[in-house]
Amino acid sequence: MATPYQNGLQEGKRQATERLLDALSAILGTTTDVELSAYLGVQAASVSQWRAGTAAPQRTALKTIAGRLASGFVEPIAEIEPIAPARHGGGWRVDSDATRRTRWRQRLEHVRGFYLFYDSMGRVTYVGQAKSNLYVEIEQRLGQSLRHSVYTRVPPAPKLVGSQFQQGDVATFLSAYRTRTGEAAHNMEAILIRAVANSSQNRKLAKIKLGTREV
Repeated sequence: MATPYQNGLQEGKRQATERLLDALSAILGTTTDVELSAYLGVQAASVSQWRAGTAAPQRTALKTIAGRLASGFVEPIAEIEPIAPARHGGGWRVDSDATRRTRWRQRLEHVRGFYLFYDSMGRVTYVGQAKSNLYVEIEQRLGQSLRHSVYTRVPPAPKLVGSQFQQGDVATFLSAYRTRTGEAAHNMEAILIRAVANSSQNRKLAKIKLGTREV
């Protein structure tokens, strides 16, 4: 017969495992243990046993979970797809065609992640990120004034120079990626800004977050 100490220890382990599973579910956006188990690459029965405290995740299962989390933190939504921004009121719309704009909204709204604008020559003109809504962020950023010359949408047209032109005047292609966390979106933005520092319109280098440190 188990002692009170043993029962307490078992209950503590069960609660710790349950908190871990709840945290994973929140990060991954799953709503059921069946969805969670499918993403983590383990049997649904195993997750049920972990929650009940009748079994605990073994080292191999934890390695699988860690590997799945690391590999799935960035998900492509669009890769160098054409856009045709249009002015609307005092701002911009991501595309002049209403049907295409609706499709972009469906793909990007309420999504956290990062994105890139490209000019007509395929050079990156801006790298950005959003903690909760890529669609809103992208349409707002189209109104950013340019700080140096880029190619117009129809090469080999003259370059545009001067703050009277905005991202919406030159953005011809768009890439967008979903991330599991806001920190991942931030770090991807920071890394990509450094990779295209000579062509992007970003005004500063974002700091890379490493746990509690920033570099």
